[in-house]
Amino acid sequence: MRNSIRVSGIMAACLVVVQMVTAAEPLQQNEGFFIGGSPRAGAFSLRGTAGTVTEINGMVEETHRALYDVTGSYWKQDNRSSYDASDFGMEGGYFSMGLSLEKVWTFFTFQFDASLTQAQADSVAHEDYWFAVGKDIQYGGNTYDHMNIPMGTPFSMDLTGGSLEFLGSITPFTLQPGDAFALTPCLDLGIFGFIGAYQIEAGEASGVAVFQNPPENFVVGGTGEGIVGLGVPEAGAGAELRIGYPELTHLLLQAHYLVCSYNGSSEFLTSTAGREKNVDADFYNMRARAMIEIPTSEGRYFSLGVQYQSVEATGAVTASAETPEEILAYQERFDKNFAFKMTSVMGVIGYTF
Repeated sequence: MRNSIRVSGIMAACLVVVQMVTAAEPLQQNEGFFIGGSPRAGAFSLRGTAGTVTEINGMVEETHRALYDVTGSYWKQDNRSSYDASDFGMEGGYFSMGLSLEKVWTFFTFQFDASLTQAQADSVAHEDYWFAVGKDIQYGGNTYDHMNIPMGTPFSMDLTGGSLEFLGSITPFTLQPGDAFALTPCLDLGIFGFIGAYQIEAGEASGVAVFQNPPENFVVGGTGEGIVGLGVPEAGAGAELRIGYPELTHLLLQAHYLVCSYNGSSEFLTSTAGREKNVDADFYNMRARAMIEIPTSEGRYFSLGVQYQSVEATGAVTASAETPEEILAYQERFDKNFAFKMTSVMGVIGYTF
């Protein structure tokens, strides 16, 4: 199966701009409306962030199972179910802290951002929950990798996770009609990643239940643990705006909007063998900062501000088998739609030199 990652043509545009920029002679500062590259070339910034993950929304909705069509069990299509973040009691309001590094050259800026969040929630199962876990559950002398939380069972979930983002920005020119105003657009290429460890506690394990077709053994209750991870290439555009004289206290605004689209097999996204699906997903990442920079000496600034970020993913997971024979052989399970969104508001404090 062919797989493709579409980044809206922006990656190709970035490569063209790199060639144009590296071949061109930089313009002199303060010699007209256009300035070659960034006026902040040479600056290195170290910033700390702290704030709140204000919103976590997630949804998985089963839509259709090809197996039931092949076997003529059409009425079983009504057995589909759906889950969202509210089912697990996770909706937002979690403390987060992080670190940000930025190095500015004339035509290129590199940024590294990392954050750590710990979320804990208590809930009650609104229906029977059936899911796989990353680490084996011990029960009755055997190990299992599936867990069942019966309807009405209280349970808790803990998630400790961190995000990492590497972002390279091409800055071909700056619009500077006066010393107190500078606008630098950019083209962005980056990688966004997330890794986290979770634990689900639903009391003492009380037995084993059989579910699904083909049948799987699920431990009823107990403690499930695992690791979740995600890595996404991204591309987009952004801009930096300085309002005020650079040798005085001034306002610095930064904004980036990045996207990625994936259409291919789930074998590139999961370690579970033998259950490959077709995945069609879109990823969006928007981050904006507003900072006051206060000069402490020539070329050195203390900065204080705020950051807003929204990360969102939507898509569908569908059966990879096409013929009735393949569908029966793979016992294709429900196709699913999914959506995820996380927003955060952080305070920023740092130093540039």
